[in-house]
Amino acid sequence: MIRPYVPEQLFDLSDNYKIVMENDVIIVDNIYKNYDEIYDLITNMPVPIWKYTASSHNFKDYYDCRPILKNWPRLGFPSVHLQLQNVNQILEIIGDYYGELRLLEPVRVYDFEFNFFKHINLPPSSDYQFQPHLDYPYAGIVYLDKVCSGGTAIYDVDPFLNKGEHKELEKEEDNVMADVSKFKIKHLIPAKPNRLVLFKGKQIHGGYIADHSAYLNDWRINQIMFFSYVKGERYA
Repeated sequence: MIRPYVPEQLFDLSDNYKIVMENDVIIVDNIYKNYDEIYDLITNMPVPIWKYTASSHNFKDYYDCRPILKNWPRLGFPSVHLQLQNVNQILEIIGDYYGELRLLEPVRVYDFEFNFFKHINLPPSSDYQFQPHLDYPYAGIVYLDKVCSGGTAIYDVDPFLNKGEHKELEKEEDNVMADVSKFKIKHLIPAKPNRLVLFKGKQIHGGYIADHSAYLNDWRINQIMFFSYVKGERYA
């Protein structure tokens, strides 16, 4: 069924979201006003393959997909104005809770970008989790699936990790899963439907699944967003 919609209206922020800060992570519950409508849309659309190579485990042992919803960003459109308002609200939250004085901007302001993941074959053990990695200065994740097993792990690891010293780590396009048993978890950010989490991206982190079997039949679905310093501002 073809369903017309305005992305910025569908993804409008809630009027009554709740913010707490725990373990240096901003947690915003009830972030979207139209969560049920968003869930209905994203669970009824095709999702394209993301990182893969000829020898990749993607579409063999798991499905790792990255759909992007976007609109035409023409200034003056009411929807564009709404999206800028929503982005500015998130930037204000980062500034207020982290005391960030440098100017930030979203990496992709008009895109609504998602990670879709589902197992085809279960990994050998719960030690296998998403590849630990770094991101932009600030990262945001909205947990959207209703299973929400696990969340996001922040690892107590040197951010200048030399992957050559860790043979268990592969390139994400070859295998998005890795044995993280040697990595100490600093803290685990718990997933919850319609929860936005914001954290400093220049620390080793990665998706974490508590019960892999939960995603044999259901999809793990997150929206992702990144924030970088405005050109001329240096990285932390």
